[in-house]
Amino acid sequence: MDPAPKVADIAQNDNDVLEVARAELMYRREKQWHIFAWTTTLLVAVIGGAITLTGKVCAPPAKSEVFYSALQYLVMGGAVIVLALYARVWINENMRLENLARKKVVELLKVHRISVVLPDPKKLPIGYVQVVVLVTAGALLALAAPFFPRACVSLVNLLAD
Repeated sequence: MDPAPKVADIAQNDNDVLEVARAELMYRREKQWHIFAWTTTLLVAVIGGAITLTGKVCAPPAKSEVFYSALQYLVMGGAVIVLALYARVWINENMRLENLARKKVVELLKVHRISVVLPDPKKLPIGYVQVVVLVTAGALLALAAPFFPRACVSLVNLLAD
């Protein structure tokens, strides 16, 4: 039968667990940032590409200009939506795993009577997922703008006032 662990051994074990949980917490936060940055970069590129392909924002293309068809718009729009959904799934999964690590860090610090505030990212009013949704909407609008030039011009005029 093994002897009971010494207090110093328990404290060292807690420190090891705390360090692992803290490293996991930081890894998950960094991974969320990378997914967010990668996704928004691609979505902003879609917005710029749509504007470049159609000439000007909110201007219907001239007959001589290269323009994408409604089918191509649906394919591009579908790809944008799939990209955004993929990012949302992985950001949420990393938030869930971050939350587990965060709870473990807080629990271990409480044992040592150390209080710390580590906010839950899901409780923030706006975060990575919400921004991805907004940029996705912008990308879809940029892709659709040439199909609705009057509405687009009205929106630009409204925003300019």
